[in-house]
Amino acid sequence: MTQSIRRQRPLALLPSLLLALATSFAAAAERVDLHGKDLGALNSQYQAAAASLGGAPAAAAVRHAELVGLDAESALRLLSSSTDADGTVHSRYQQTFRGVPI
Repeated sequence: MTQSIRRQRPLALLPSLLLALATSFAAAAERVDLHGKDLGALNSQYQAAAASLGGAPAAAAVRHAELVGLDAESALRLLSSSTDADGTVHSRYQQTFRGVPI
């Protein structure tokens, strides 16, 4: 009887393991609320970090992806860009995961 209990124990843990694995993949599509972020502070932090590494700042899409915390398999694709009379640039992006729009 103890052998059957030992065999059932790993099987009881299997659903928990599968659930944990499934939820880890769901993080790729997690939304980031930009309205709650101080973009001025994030931009200055990024410029300071780029200067300390001795490199030039990255392209806008790469910089924005870093600012919102995208992982290595996610990217931003520029959909449109416009510039106001005061010089403010507004960019609209499509987030992708492994090249697939999400």
